[in-house]
Amino acid sequence: MYILLTGIIIYLEGTGKFHAPYGKFRKTYFHHLAVTTRAGMFTAHFVPAVLVLLLYIKYGNWRDSYHLATFGFLFAQYVKRTLECLFLHRYAGNLCQFSMMYLILYHSIISVTCCYSVLSNPRKIGPSELLCPIPLIMYSWLGNLWHHSLLMELRPRKGKYNVLRSYRVPKRGWFRWVVCPHYCFECFAWFGFAMIARTTLVFSVVLLISASMASRSVQTRRWYSNHLEEFPVDRWCIIPFLL
Repeated sequence: MYILLTGIIIYLEGTGKFHAPYGKFRKTYFHHLAVTTRAGMFTAHFVPAVLVLLLYIKYGNWRDSYHLATFGFLFAQYVKRTLECLFLHRYAGNLCQFSMMYLILYHSIISVTCCYSVLSNPRKIGPSELLCPIPLIMYSWLGNLWHHSLLMELRPRKGKYNVLRSYRVPKRGWFRWVVCPHYCFECFAWFGFAMIARTTLVFSVVLLISASMASRSVQTRRWYSNHLEEFPVDRWCIIPFLL
């Protein structure tokens, strides 16, 4: 099912027939049923963090290193995102309740599916099996956080964007080569989790996440090309020199 959804997302997002309704591609309908983007994005990541915690409390084994490692990633991943929503990101405009519910459902399905796959397929994991994925996850989290901070520096501290000022294209870090390096590092982190979980279902979920972010980065690059005359045409979408 997730492989089928991956193909559908690649087609719809890649061709522009559908966009996840947030950020540059937020929808204007239902604007009268809106919340602040900060509140909406916080809720969208806080709910799956709570779901992960409850599922592991109910069904997890805290003496099992496999359960501890997988819980550590899932819970830390969503807690990290909630903290970023509160203290790092600078948002412009509001988020309609439809978009917020879409994001809550999307992240909740991903988190619950990963929990189900791990908790229903117990396995043993040794320290040697964590030597590669743990450093990859930590490096990816730091890379993701750094590039989000670079984006933050380009945005006003208060109020909305100045419509009289051109949109500023990021140029530091991996932004020198790709449009969405923060998506790239997000995918790397989830791939590290898949290396720990080692279940077909988790790999399918990570494939879905990667396809969604890659397709959205394609649309983001297209948006830049259409709206910014000075946009560098040699910039890649998500992975330097590859995509």
